[in-house]
Amino acid sequence: MMKYAFTPGEWYTMLLEICGREMFARVDDKNIAFGANEGVDVDKTSVRFPVAGDSVFIKNLRIWEAQIKSDWETTRQKLEADRLRKSAKSSK
Repeated sequence: MMKYAFTPGEWYTMLLEICGREMFARVDDKNIAFGANEGVDVDKTSVRFPVAGDSVFIKNLRIWEAQIKSDWETTRQKLEADRLRKSAKSSK
């Protein structure tokens, strides 16, 4: 996961996708998180947004069930390569 600097008072568009044990997050068209964990692959009974600081406003929240796109494997490989590249770059 990469660090993302949120500016107080600004609105952002966030997309969060969860499928099985994989999770992908994007803020304003910038990929900020991609990974997998067995703990993600459970039925969801609620949605929570833990935040740091005083408060957060959320508007236009939409939740839906989707199907895996046919090109997901190619996209997954690109995201994983990008994550590894950024990780190697930040550890230097």
